[in-house]
Amino acid sequence: MKVAIIQKDLKNLRSGVSRLVRSELEALDRAGIQSIVVSEKVNPVVHASTMARVKKTIRWPLKGFFRRAFFKFQAGLWIKNLKPDVSVGHGDIADVDICFIHNCVHLEHEVIQGKALPERNDVGKLYTQVLSASQFKTIVCNSEMMKQDLTNRFALQGKNIEVLYPGCDPDHVLSCDTNVRDNLNIEEEAFVIGLITSGNFKKRNVDFFLEFTKSLQFDHPLHIVVAGNGKRSAYTELINSHPHAVHFLPSTDCVANYYSMLDVFVLPAHIEEFGMSALEAMTCSKPVVLHKMVGASEILEGESLRFSLPSLNKDVWVSSVQDLLDDQALRNRVARQNQETSLKYTAKEQNKKFIALVQAAYQES
Repeated sequence: MKVAIIQKDLKNLRSGVSRLVRSELEALDRAGIQSIVVSEKVNPVVHASTMARVKKTIRWPLKGFFRRAFFKFQAGLWIKNLKPDVSVGHGDIADVDICFIHNCVHLEHEVIQGKALPERNDVGKLYTQVLSASQFKTIVCNSEMMKQDLTNRFALQGKNIEVLYPGCDPDHVLSCDTNVRDNLNIEEEAFVIGLITSGNFKKRNVDFFLEFTKSLQFDHPLHIVVAGNGKRSAYTELINSHPHAVHFLPSTDCVANYYSMLDVFVLPAHIEEFGMSALEAMTCSKPVVLHKMVGASEILEGESLRFSLPSLNKDVWVSSVQDLLDDQALRNRVARQNQETSLKYTAKEQNKKFIALVQAAYQES
C-alpha cells in the first residue's frame, strides 16, 4: 500500500499539525506502508526518522487565497501522478480519501470578533470549498466541538466524520536537555504557571492570562511564563503592572524544556480546536486548567474535570488556579490523574486509529 500525506506547511515542529504528520509517517513505517509527503515547505526534521519520500510544490510569491489555491492545484497533480492507494489531506485539499480539518476558522472569528468571518478570508474560502465539495471519504476532526460546528455549518449530516484526538509521543516531551528555570534564575522554591503555545497570542488569550494571574497569591516567588511565537511588546502595560515576574519565551522545537519548568499549565484560549500543548503538559504530569472551548478539555477525567472551566470569568480562573497553588496534595492528585489519562492518547494509541482509517479507506477504494 502507498499513502500520500498532503500538508502545505511543514517548516518546523513547533505546530501541532507538523508533529502530527511526523507521527503519522512513523506509524506508516511501523505498519510497513509506503509514505509520500507533498508539501510546499518541509523541514527534514519532520520526516528524517522515516522512509517517507518528499515531493515539494512551488510556492506562489504573493500571500492570499491564490497561494493556497495554487498549492491545492499542484497537490492534486501530484496525487494523479503518484497514484497513491490512499490520500490524506491536512486542511488544504478536498479531493482526498481522508481529510483532516484542524481549524474552525468561522467559529474562531465569531467567538473572538463577535461577527461572521468575511467571505474574502482566504482560509475561510478554502475551507468552504473543501467541505462543500464533499469529495472526501472521511473527515477527521480534532474534537467533538469541531465535529458539531462543521456538521451544522456545512450540512454534513450523514457524512463520515470521525473525531481523532491528536496523540502525544512521550519521548518528545519528557526528554529535556536544558534547565530553563536555572537560565531564568527562578528560585528553587518558586512556583511557575505557564501558557505554552505555538503562537497566535490573541486566540490563546494571553492578555486574560496576564490579567487574572495578577490576583494570585503565594508565600514564595511566583513566575508567569508565556511561550510561543508572539510579540511581548503588545503586553508591555500588563507586564509592567504585574506583581509577579513575567517571562516571554520564544517558540521551540524542544518543548520538553518548557514543560519541565512548569508547576501548572493553563490555556484560557477563546477557542482551541484541540490544544496539543495541554495534552503534552498532561503527559508531563502537570495539572492543567483549560477553558471548555479548548478541545483537550473533552479528555479530562476524574478530579481534573473541575479544571475545565465553563467561562472566561476572571474570578473563576483566579479561584481555580489559587486552589492548586494552595493545595499541594490536590496538585499531586490532578497531576497523577492527567498522566494516567494521557496514556490513552499517546501517539502509539492514536496512530492505531489512524492506521485503521487508512486501511478502511484502502478497502473502499
